[in-house]
Amino acid sequence: MSVRTWSYRLAVPLIAVLGMTSLTATTAEAAPTGCSTKRIDHDTFTGTCTGGSGTWRLRVDCSRGEPDSFSEWLRPGRTASEGCTWGKARGASIEIRN
Repeated sequence: MSVRTWSYRLAVPLIAVLGMTSLTATTAEAAPTGCSTKRIDHDTFTGTCTGGSGTWRLRVDCSRGEPDSFSEWLRPGRTASEGCTWGKARGASIEIRN
C-alpha cells in the first residue's frame, strides 16, 4: 500500500474520535452560581441559586444533636425550604455539584 492509503486509513478514525470528543465536551455542566440563603424563622431557611447548569441543595445546620437537614438536589432557578425538627437552626449553606 502507498503512504497516501495508510495516512487516509489513520486519519478517518482519528477525525471520528476528535469529533466525538468535541460532542461530549458540550454536555459539561457549570457549577450553580448566584446562590444565597435566608432565615425564615428560628428553625427554617430558604435557599436558591440563579445561574449555572449543575445542581445544588440547601443544608441546614441543626442544634441539640439533631442531624443536619438537606433539601433534594435542584437545578438553578428553583427555591428550597428546610428546617430542623426539634433543634434550632444554627445556619444554612448551599452545596453545589456539576
